[in-house]
Amino acid sequence: MNWLYKRQNHPQTTIDLRTVKRHTTKRRFGDSRSTRRRVAVISLSIVILAALCVGAWFIWRAYSKSQNLDSVGVVVARVNRHFILPTDEQPALATVTDVSKLTTPFLKKSADGDKVLIYQKNRIAVIYRPSIDRVVAVGPVTIDTPPPVNQTGN
Repeated sequence: MNWLYKRQNHPQTTIDLRTVKRHTTKRRFGDSRSTRRRVAVISLSIVILAALCVGAWFIWRAYSKSQNLDSVGVVVARVNRHFILPTDEQPALATVTDVSKLTTPFLKKSADGDKVLIYQKNRIAVIYRPSIDRVVAVGPVTIDTPPPVNQTGN
C-alpha cells in the first residue's frame, strides 16, 4: 500500500501514486495537442508573412520600372541620386537607339536604351543607363551654333 498517499491537509482524500506518476512523467515536445496547434499557428504565420513580403517586393519592383523614362523630369530625378546635376537649366533628353551610328568617343561608352542628358549652357552631357540605374559617363559638350546669316537689302 505504499502507492497510496494521504494528503496532510485533507486526510480523507487518498491519492493513488501510480496514476500520479503516470500523468506527471516528462512529456516530449509536440506530445500535447496544444503544443502542436501552437507550432502550426507559428509556422503558418511565418509562411504568410514571407508571402506578403515577397508580394510587396514584386509590386515595388514593377512600380519602379513602370515610371515613364521618356520624361525629362523622371530621368533627371534618377540621375540626381547618383550625380549632382545643374539646376539652372532644363536639359535636353536623347535616347540612344543604335550605338553603331555614334561617332564620338564619349558616346561610344553608351548602349542601346541609354538616356543622354545634354546641358547646353553648362556644356556637359550625362549618359545614364536605366537598366542598371547607373551613370555611365559624364563629359564636356561642344555645341556648334550656326553662323549668323548676313541679310543684305537686295
